[in-house]
Amino acid sequence: MSDVYGYEYVHAWCVRARQAREAAAVSAAASAGPDSGGSAPEESFSDYLLRKIREAGMTDAQCWRKAQLNRAHFNKIKQNPDYHPGRNTVIALALALKLDRAEADRLLQKAGYALSDSSKADRIVAECIDRRIFDLDDVNVRLYEAGQPILGAR
Repeated sequence: MSDVYGYEYVHAWCVRARQAREAAAVSAAASAGPDSGGSAPEESFSDYLLRKIREAGMTDAQCWRKAQLNRAHFNKIKQNPDYHPGRNTVIALALALKLDRAEADRLLQKAGYALSDSSKADRIVAECIDRRIFDLDDVNVRLYEAGQPILGAR
C-alpha cells in the first residue's frame, strides 16, 4: 500500500511541476511583447556578459584581467551558457566592466544573485559602484578596512 501511495504522490507532484513549468512558459511568452514574437529565449548570463564586454569596447582578456580572473575560468563562463559563476566573480566582472548600479544588478540577477541591503559587504560594493569606484583593489581595501571578506583570491 505504501508503494502505491508513494507512486501516486510522486506522479501527482510531477504533473503539478509540469503544469507550473507550462504556465510559466505561457506567462513568459505573453510578457515578451509583440515585437519578440513571444518565443525569444531569455539572454543567458554568458551572453549578457559578452554583450556588455563588447558595449564597453573591451576585449575578453582585458575584462578577465581587470576582474582578476584566470583565462580558464573566464572561458568556462564564456563557453557554457548554463554555468553560473560565484557571486564574488560576478561582482568582480561588474566592476571590471564599470557597470552602473542597474546594469550591475542585472548582471548579478542573470547569475542568480543580488546585492542585499542587510549585508555590510554588499552595501560597501553598492556604494563603490554608485561612486564609480571600479578598481577591484580599491574596493577590496574598503572591504578589508570594514572587516569584510575581500573579492577574489589575489
